Amino acid sequence: MRKQLKKIQSYFYSPTPGYPLAALRIVLGIAMLTEAVRLFPFLEELYGQFGYLQAKLIEALTGPAIPGFFLDRGIDSDLYMSGFRLFYFLHIVFILAFTLGFKTRFSVVAVWFCQTILINSGYFSSYGVDRYFQIFTFLMIFMPIGNVWSVDRQRSGRPAPTQTSCTFSLRLLQILLLATYANAGLAKTSGTDWWSGEAIWRVLNSPEFSDLNFLWLAQFPLIAKALCWGTLVIETFYIVGYFVPRIGRYWALSIVLMHLGIAALVGLGLFGLTLAAVNTVVLLLPGLEWRPSFLQSKLNWLFIPHAKVSPYRRS
Repeated sequence: MRKQLKKIQSYFYSPTPGYPLAALRIVLGIAMLTEAVRLFPFLEELYGQFGYLQAKLIEALTGPAIPGFFLDRGIDSDLYMSGFRLFYFLHIVFILAFTLGFKTRFSVVAVWFCQTILINSGYFSSYGVDRYFQIFTFLMIFMPIGNVWSVDRQRSGRPAPTQTSCTFSLRLLQILLLATYANAGLAKTSGTDWWSGEAIWRVLNSPEFSDLNFLWLAQFPLIAKALCWGTLVIETFYIVGYFVPRIGRYWALSIVLMHLGIAALVGLGLFGLTLAAVNTVVLLLPGLEWRPSFLQSKLNWLFIPHAKVSPYRRS
């Protein structure tokens, strides 16, 4: 029992520099910056008081929202959009600071706050990846995400210390991410379209998501069923399979490949690439302790949470 408790304690509390946390910060920062730049020309249509969905309609569907709040107080639409564009510009500045690890604690709070405002302002303009941005940045407020690979560390002039909070933070993020996949998988099983194969067929043949022709799948329904059933299995049981030695790394790799397939075939490029990168830095690379020893010795210092040798350990 003592041996098992010691293993659990080591798994959650081994002191590490926190490379996966820094990698996640950079991945999320690049993804949020990409989205912010892409959406900047369409701010009025997506977040304006009289955009694709008018403020009053949004409030009728979702409840109080920021565009309707200012509209009710007689703020002119042009004045509102001028202020919103200034806010959005600051949002981009905060993302840059967050990505570079400059004033990391302040910048991550600012990014989370801005992301929350954006979701509230354009509820129907956001989707899954925006929710991940909001959730992860909120949790990262309490994590040492600027311990390495950051301007803050460079300016300090000191080597990065190993901290138990780095490993515990990584484990928390891993559990959260695995739980979201279990929830997504279970939600899919409640309907019929994922059992019949219809879900994959509809997505691949919808002009909204794909420009490719997959109508031929109607002639091979077993292929669509296999893709749907495979998705159900790898998502629902990811939270279990990841912790099985020798299998876990391949399970994480299958999730990464699934998201790369989404990015390539379904037209959700940012979503697919972001989730593939997040799974890589949070689950796949930190699971390299299951790799053969000759590779493990070369990669220990970079991503393995309970590595015994650290380049920052003092002699």
